[in-house]
Amino acid sequence: RMWYAAWSPGHGQTVCSARSPDGVRWAKDGGPVAGLRAEAFAPEVVPAGDGFLMLYAALKAGPGLYAAVSRDGRTWTPTGDAPLIPPGRGPPDFDAARVAHPALL
Repeated sequence: RMWYAAWSPGHGQTVCSARSPDGVRWAKDGGPVAGLRAEAFAPEVVPAGDGFLMLYAALKAGPGLYAAVSRDGRTWTPTGDAPLIPPGRGPPDFDAARVAHPALL
């Protein structure tokens, strides 16, 4: 299973998913996943309990890093309204322009 960032004129930046039986050939899981903030991108997904946890970046309506959970990997529920990590407040903050591309270890 893979989640990836995509862009289209109808959706802007968004997150989609795909599946593979062998890690080489992939088939899209339909259109964008549901439930994430507008202009979502840079997903990082890990198994969590009986579902998944995703950290992702968003640009519109409150830029920053957000979290969401899902049981099926297609429909997501945000863990809150505010970003987990917002961008810096402005120069000289090194991350004033954007925070993105999380990694869960």
